[in-house]
Amino acid sequence: SVLMARAGGVVTATDITSRRDNIACLQQAFDAEFLYLADVTLAELGPALDHEVFDVVNFAGVLYHTINPLGALAAARARCRVGGL
Repeated sequence: SVLMARAGGVVTATDITSRRDNIACLQQAFDAEFLYLADVTLAELGPALDHEVFDVVNFAGVLYHTINPLGALAAARARCRVGGL
């Protein structure tokens, strides 16, 4: 998230657990501004983002933690615009 924001992207980051303090420190240290949604599951992500879609969805480091990998991929894909990555 930090690297994408510093490269000029409009970034929304999320996590199932809250790391607000860590994220705030990173944002300040690296001068990287982005929206951070804490305590959001994949199932809650669509409504939490008002069903917004993105050009790029980075799903790194998540898939192997899921009980239902195909469902998790479908949830991530639903946040990606048509033609996005």
